[in-house]
Amino acid sequence: MCGFFFHNSKNLKKKSKLEISNIKTDLVKRGPDSFKYIERKNFCMFFSRLSIIDLSKKSDQPFTDKKKRYFLVFNGEIYNYLEIKKQLINEGIKFETKSDTEVLFRLLILKGMKETLSIIQGMFSFIFFDYKKKKFYGARDHFGQKPFYYHKSKSEFLASTNIHPILKNIKKKSITLNKDSINQYLCSSGIISPTKTFFKGISTLPAGSYITANNEGFTIKKYFQPIDLFKKEKYLELRNTDEKKIIKLLDLKIKEAVERHLISDAKLAVTCSGGIDSSLITKYVNEKDKTISILTNTSEGIEKLSKIVPKIIKKSNISKKRTYFIKQKKIDYFNILSKLIQDNLFPARWGGGPPMKNLCAFAKKREIKVLLGGDGIDEYFCGYNSFYNSLYKNNKYGLHNILLLNKKFGIKKNVIDKFYNRIIESKKKISKKIKFIKNKNERKIITNSFLDTEFFLQSCTLPHSDEYSMYESIEMRNPYLDLELVEFCLNLH
Repeated sequence: MCGFFFHNSKNLKKKSKLEISNIKTDLVKRGPDSFKYIERKNFCMFFSRLSIIDLSKKSDQPFTDKKKRYFLVFNGEIYNYLEIKKQLINEGIKFETKSDTEVLFRLLILKGMKETLSIIQGMFSFIFFDYKKKKFYGARDHFGQKPFYYHKSKSEFLASTNIHPILKNIKKKSITLNKDSINQYLCSSGIISPTKTFFKGISTLPAGSYITANNEGFTIKKYFQPIDLFKKEKYLELRNTDEKKIIKLLDLKIKEAVERHLISDAKLAVTCSGGIDSSLITKYVNEKDKTISILTNTSEGIEKLSKIVPKIIKKSNISKKRTYFIKQKKIDYFNILSKLIQDNLFPARWGGGPPMKNLCAFAKKREIKVLLGGDGIDEYFCGYNSFYNSLYKNNKYGLHNILLLNKKFGIKKNVIDKFYNRIIESKKKISKKIKFIKNKNERKIITNSFLDTEFFLQSCTLPHSDEYSMYESIEMRNPYLDLELVEFCLNLH
């Protein structure tokens, strides 16, 4: 997990020492282990690294080749990089590091952007620059686990994992607040359009999308939507499979997903709230490695210590030395919340940010760099009550409450229409794929689970966990967003 800043402009001036220092300050929380930058005619790349896979300096970024033609800044993890590396070695490709960064770099050169995105599995946002062709690409992972902000004008393009460096380096100094986005946030479950931020002129690259740009043009294309994982044949096969066998298959899929997310050269731990999702992850992690710590937190006046967590610890024979309970004091809550908002220039999506930020701070003090969490499964496994309430409440758009906007607060009609039109387009694609399912309520539940997985995850759940974890230089991983597991579950309804 890291931070990057990329600036491409026809008239780009060399950054001053103060500008470089400011960029480093803006990125350092995401990557305190090393800072490196490259400046060439018309472009520059800055990278702040949190070392997790291959801790050597050889894997520092920006990553480039000996001829200095290609350049890569990459934030995240490629969980299937070892399998890809093995295939590339068989094709005659030689490697100089043990990192997933170099695997992504070589794959992009050999296969190109489109094929690379069809191969890699993980969480990521990256910029890949071909200096010879003066062409660059940008991409964000399938579900939007990692942030990708950008500004584009006729003369320049800026992209980063953070909004701050874009604001400070943009030529157009008249960037203003996007009141429509603010209104939408206030009139919803804490969500805004997947393409917007709170600033006019600064956009978010939607999940499952990639950018292609050169002197002639700029395009954004989708390479993935959750509905792409739905297969009629697979659905019917699982529909006709014995329930006991389904449970065994699901158990195996979750176990494999957790194991894929354990790959790390840095210290790793697990968060456990006592819910089914994080408790299962705790169980599988403990079966794989009995040295990994378990962290859980409580918020004074909000929630008590879960009665489930001690039971899980006892049943799994997890030693007390590996178990930590972190308390959130009421008096500190708003101070921490304010810091998170100032750092991310985005408001909190839900109230759990400050206690989770404290949990991450606790982990950091113990030299833990990676935490496994339980985010993602509620969206595609219909874990919210609103899924079932939607069966009995009709509304114009046929959505459940979590994706609805409340018009009472004066939100503009065109803002509502743009947001819903994007959802409705996806809804049409989903409806077309599942039209063979006869039960109307089943179709409704399936549709809402796909929409939640596509929109609510990238607009609310995932940016929030990235905010509080990266504030403390912690990589938060989400095993439930393993592509193979998601595909199995989305065909299981």
